[in-house]
Amino acid sequence: MTSSARGWICAALERAGYHADGAASGPQGLAFAASRVYDALVVDQALPGLPGLEVLHALIDSDVLVPAVFVTGHGVARFRDRAIALGVVECLGKPIRFMPLVRAVDRAVCTTTSSSTGAAAFQTSKGHLVTRLAHTLVTTTEIARDELLRLLIRVVAHPRLSLTEFVTVSGVLRCVADAIDGAVGASFLTGLAESLKVKDTQSTNQLLDVFLGLLDRDLSACCLPIDELARKLGSQPLHLERACVPLNMTPAMCRTAYQMRRIVRALIEGPDEHVKQIAYQVGYRHPPNLTRAFRVYFGLPPQDFRSLWRGQACR
Repeated sequence: MTSSARGWICAALERAGYHADGAASGPQGLAFAASRVYDALVVDQALPGLPGLEVLHALIDSDVLVPAVFVTGHGVARFRDRAIALGVVECLGKPIRFMPLVRAVDRAVCTTTSSSTGAAAFQTSKGHLVTRLAHTLVTTTEIARDELLRLLIRVVAHPRLSLTEFVTVSGVLRCVADAIDGAVGASFLTGLAESLKVKDTQSTNQLLDVFLGLLDRDLSACCLPIDELARKLGSQPLHLERACVPLNMTPAMCRTAYQMRRIVRALIEGPDEHVKQIAYQVGYRHPPNLTRAFRVYFGLPPQDFRSLWRGQACR
């Protein structure tokens, strides 16, 4: 890997909210991995001194088990089976593009959530993303609207966002989506930065915890009227309303937020399912109603959300 390619990958990952160290050779990469804790590795077959597959072998022999993304300029199919057998999460061919690289690293980091240290690592990566977003808003004098939308979508799609964080970032996303196409100026960015300064509230209310747990695990609950949800919890609508006060939300707002989170996950994680299929999965009888509700909530239709997540232009 050339120094310019190494620098580009590190810069791309920093832009996506990660901290990245660049190794100039296979042996140096092994030394880094042995002396530091990483959430994921990007390993190039063309590393000087020790090819990528041999680096992966050496890591296993040293009991350094970190999910890896494998990169090669000599045909992915040629190396895929061997790389996957060595614990590689995804293989990328050259030239490397920004969004496929970031998605591959995101997937590798997700793999670490199967352990307690991995869960903490994913929490850290969320912090990187939020910090990156806040830094962009307060230091940038002008930014392309689509670029800011992509960053916001990466934050709002993060599985470790709390409910209040999700609602807050969704509101910022909606403001940017409603802005005029082109560049977003400094004064607008300052306003967005202020709107992000919402303190996350930890629940100490048992009814609220049970309510949010129900919405999280039961897809059908997101489609029930509030009075029926209250009965399901052995409570009353007024008590449920009061339980949600610490979040500065109503029960209906909580229900909608959980439903929108499910739609977001379906859009970015699954295959290229048509929005109609997703609508039926999350409980909409009439798919156009999902598109309208999603647009009201996020400021853009589901198809554009998915396109921006993938680094493509809006349709």
